[in-house]
Amino acid sequence: MSKREDLLRRIRGLMAKTTANGCTEAEASAAAEHVDRLMAEYDVNLTDLEVRDQTCVQVAVPTGAKDWHPVEFTASAVAAFTDTKCWATTVRLLQVINYFGLKTDVEIAEYLTFLFRRAIERETASVGMMDFKWQSMNNRQKQDARDSFGLGMAKRLSERLRELKSKRDWTTEHATGRSLIVVKGAVVTEQYAKLNLKLGKGKGKPIRDPAAYQNGQKAGDRVTIQPGVSGRAQTDKQIA
Repeated sequence: MSKREDLLRRIRGLMAKTTANGCTEAEASAAAEHVDRLMAEYDVNLTDLEVRDQTCVQVAVPTGAKDWHPVEFTASAVAAFTDTKCWATTVRLLQVINYFGLKTDVEIAEYLTFLFRRAIERETASVGMMDFKWQSMNNRQKQDARDSFGLGMAKRLSERLRELKSKRDWTTEHATGRSLIVVKGAVVTEQYAKLNLKLGKGKGKPIRDPAAYQNGQKAGDRVTIQPGVSGRAQTDKQIA
């Protein structure tokens, strides 16, 4: 086994530490954070982690919120990027995002959701320091600012993922001469239909503070995403 293959095996193992596989939320989040460091250090992208001939699985990713969390608004983009299906449910009074698809794709979807959740929570915690009017706001206005900031981040992160998805699909199709995405999508769609889910429409969230929303979009540009559109950038020797 080459050093790169061993590295990818380690990353896949960390991605497999999901709540669906028996890990606690803290363990899954810590594993996702470790994945972040490894992928950044060794320039690994998500395309490197793709494998074939998998059956579909489902994972429920906690948002950590009882009512609503901005990361929910990234779910559809995460699902599109990973070629999975997604829907939201409530488990033990907490909101969760469900992803359904091929095993590695679902693990990547969970990783991205934890990545975005941590980024949104980290940036939102400091939103008060970004606006000199913060001290003059009442509690309701502060909450509206936080919510709008989170929405702005979620919107921008979703836009970036969709842009990366478009580039990656184009690269994959032109590199292979055929679209593997179409074949994989058909498999996922067929198995997803067998779940026979009865889902209602999701609820929107109003933007009550446009300035905070715009600041959130700027924060969304600062989050590092390893997209998997540029191919393998390092050799085994460089990883050593």
